[in-house]
Amino acid sequence: MASSRPFSSKLSKGTTLEKDAAILMEFDPSSSYEVAVRNFAEEQLENGGQVLAFTSPASPVSNALEGSVGISMFIMTAKASAPPSDPDQWAATIVHNEPDLILNSLGQNLKTEPPRSKSLIFDNLSNMILLIGVEKTYKFAKKANELLFDSGASSLFLLISGAHDDRTRTVIESVFRRIILIDREGMKVKK
Repeated sequence: MASSRPFSSKLSKGTTLEKDAAILMEFDPSSSYEVAVRNFAEEQLENGGQVLAFTSPASPVSNALEGSVGISMFIMTAKASAPPSDPDQWAATIVHNEPDLILNSLGQNLKTEPPRSKSLIFDNLSNMILLIGVEKTYKFAKKANELLFDSGASSLFLLISGAHDDRTRTVIESVFRRIILIDREGMKVKK
């Protein structure tokens, strides 16, 4: 029988995730991190929530979540398109280097009816750092987590481990209450 907590049950004993957990998952791209992301989404859905996933086309995360009921996908691309009129629409596109547009879309989707718990999966902050820089990415992550906290939503932001210098990693980590490391050996709680 599958665990009713497919993500949380893989964390260290004694580790609990708050309902409104703001998680940074630093991952090794050679690991099967997308399975952990899918487990996070499944756990949120099992608890009656809705998942908002901001990802890139054909990423391992996008492929892992494809076709899942209860997940609203926002595909980040270089071109703009109209915002989704239906919050359950599978693939709305959004410009990946416009943090204000992403925040606006996130804010609108956190307010959708019927009211139910929401969770965000953001794939990935490393790409954003390369596109707009660490300072703008920091401001984006901070504002996104404020929006999520105010609405009681949980979040899982991804960052490629080893892709950034110590200063960049420390700046981004400072936004999050919980940091999880994932590599080929599994998940470990850093903070």
